[in-house]
Amino acid sequence: MKINELKNQRIMIWGFGIEGEAILSQLISNQISDVVIYNDNELSSEKILEHKKHKFYFGDDINDLINNVDVIIKAPGVSIYKKEIQNAISKGVKITSSSNIFISEAKSQNPNSKIIAVTGSKGKSTTSSMLYYILKNMNKDIVFGGNIGLPLISLINKKHDFYICEFSSYQAADLMVSPDITILTNLFPEHIDWHLTHENYYSDKVNIFKHQKESDISIINARCNKSNDYVKSTNNIRYFNDKSGFDVIQDAIYYREEKLLSLKDVKLEGIHNLENITAVLTVVNELGLDLQKAIEEIKTFNSLPHRLENIGEFYGVEFINDSISTTPETAIAAIKSFGNKNKILILGGYDREQNYKILADFINDRDDIKTVITINQTANRIAEELKICKKINTLNIGDLEKAVNSSFENSNEGDMVIFSPAAPSYEVYKNFMERGDLFTKFVKGYKKWRY
Repeated sequence: MKINELKNQRIMIWGFGIEGEAILSQLISNQISDVVIYNDNELSSEKILEHKKHKFYFGDDINDLINNVDVIIKAPGVSIYKKEIQNAISKGVKITSSSNIFISEAKSQNPNSKIIAVTGSKGKSTTSSMLYYILKNMNKDIVFGGNIGLPLISLINKKHDFYICEFSSYQAADLMVSPDITILTNLFPEHIDWHLTHENYYSDKVNIFKHQKESDISIINARCNKSNDYVKSTNNIRYFNDKSGFDVIQDAIYYREEKLLSLKDVKLEGIHNLENITAVLTVVNELGLDLQKAIEEIKTFNSLPHRLENIGEFYGVEFINDSISTTPETAIAAIKSFGNKNKILILGGYDREQNYKILADFINDRDDIKTVITINQTANRIAEELKICKKINTLNIGDLEKAVNSSFENSNEGDMVIFSPAAPSYEVYKNFMERGDLFTKFVKGYKKWRY
């Protein structure tokens, strides 16, 4: 759906965070004024006053609003499976999103540009950020937005040669148009609260490929079986992490038997990041850009905050902030990233009915994990899964600050504490950034003489 199609329509914006405000700004700039705003929860009086020309509705107002609008532009957090959304569709209300509007407009206004999307259950933020960093340093006309970066709708009317876009499953689920190049890093069970089932999650994730044109390119992880199961019908597949192209062998990246770089050459922790690099190099190769220049830029790329972030050594103990971790698989990847050094783990967060047995089995097979501290909603479930192993000290603490204090008490000089929650931040924290910032604050604020 394009901006012009919204004119003379009664529009409701559903969800008024950063994305919702960007949607409203774009509508206003296009002289579209018949707009109401709905948010599930009441907003601050300051925000309402800031947009006093528009009417705000909350809570049960949604049922009446549905009968009085033609189009709903929803924020990513609003599930397409909500009964109110399904009710609106049944009444003939058109449902769209800022991602749909952005891709439609960009392809129309700037057909020679390339929209490069990155999605996946893990690794999408690092991969998209790395790709942006490399192309920016190669002096390409480029902009970055989506799940991180600028809201996509704010990029309309800003012409660039390349748009690097990170897409969450929420943003991919209702796309009616596909990007020019799409990377799928991998697929693992996620976000059951939004998608209702894991099957829906997988299907919604790969919906990003559904409306491809013949010239569009799909870049897929050859060693992720789930990805390959779900993308068989996509166009022009290029594989990464595969011997036919850029491949990870032990701790190095090869291109058709030629060694390009090793893990020790980059600033990123963990073998899994080599897979992200092979995805990036596959895009660089597809675009016909200087591969050697890209490799040199990769060597200078730093990890993002809250992603295997080493926040320092305190009282002889090293602390790792991996608050971005929201699945058992990401926690496993974090643990693998740091060799055999003795580890204390802090795990737990919002309960999304994920299977923690695979994480527990992995932990129980390790000799380098001495203590596991569990917190928040999933604390009990993770602790229960770990009970079968007598050699690991499991502490069900429940609170992040107390967990940090306990990690100091249960560690020795030379140990490492890894905060990789394996669960979302919802309910307790605003987002994973707030959670990671608090972890860092508690670590840096700890005084050993207290205990």
